[in-house]
Amino acid sequence: MRDRNEKRTNKNCYDIRSGKITDMLPIPTRSSPDCLNSRPLRAYESGLYAHLSEAKDIRAFKKLITNELSKLGFANWALAQLNLPKSLSVAEHLGTIESELIDLYMMEGFYNYDLALHHAAASERSLLLSDIESYVRSSPVEIIQLSRFLDMVSLNKSFGHIDHYSIPMKSVGGSDRRILFTVTSKGRSPDEFKANVNLNRAQLHILGSVISDIGEFRYPAEFNGSLEKYKKLVSAQPLTTLITMVSNDLTITQVADKLNISKSAAEKNLLSIRQSLNAKTTHGAYHKALLLGLV
Repeated sequence: MRDRNEKRTNKNCYDIRSGKITDMLPIPTRSSPDCLNSRPLRAYESGLYAHLSEAKDIRAFKKLITNELSKLGFANWALAQLNLPKSLSVAEHLGTIESELIDLYMMEGFYNYDLALHHAAASERSLLLSDIESYVRSSPVEIIQLSRFLDMVSLNKSFGHIDHYSIPMKSVGGSDRRILFTVTSKGRSPDEFKANVNLNRAQLHILGSVISDIGEFRYPAEFNGSLEKYKKLVSAQPLTTLITMVSNDLTITQVADKLNISKSAAEKNLLSIRQSLNAKTTHGAYHKALLLGLV
């Protein structure tokens, strides 16, 4: 009798919109250690799969994610793809982190010093950025890598993101790729943020896994095909102009002379590639091209 009851109960799922148990069949998922150890959490996961799968496009998907995180008390989030062994490629359409902050992060090359990324490349253990910061500040070693990491922390704080909680996950698209799901403390005190993370830790892990699973399956261009997408958008001459100018530290006039083109043509090429890569500056476009493997 117990087994029969268990079987019947496992067919029920938690509807995250109404807060009620429904008869939706659960969707098979990746295993999530320490998260799916109870029926309510398994039901919560199944409800998330059903709800987020209703999105008609990537914008609707992002909006549903934002709404679900709002229910848990988190206003800002980001999802990044780590293209190992290279560094970071930010998922273009996912997250609510300010684009200006992301542009500055890329321009400053902070991805080279972001210890959360280095941790995520080798581990699936979640962690708070404040814990890394405390470790770095207490270190007796003074090296450029640690000082640049603290510069990155200061940049985040200048935008109101005092702390982050990051969850590294293996990509379903291949063992050489990892996904980093992050929520930030913006709008809450550090203590409130940590308390809320502890309260909703399992739900955050489940949500991150569901986002990755659905995203890589439903929106492969944004999750898996970033490089191919940009290869189609970026023309050869604008890319050549960008690489020549930045790698040789040239002015627009100098790069035009070197490539035997007019100054106006060089300016148009640089404008074209900034627009194609969604970058505000020429150096920002170069960093993005570098990270995407276009350079």
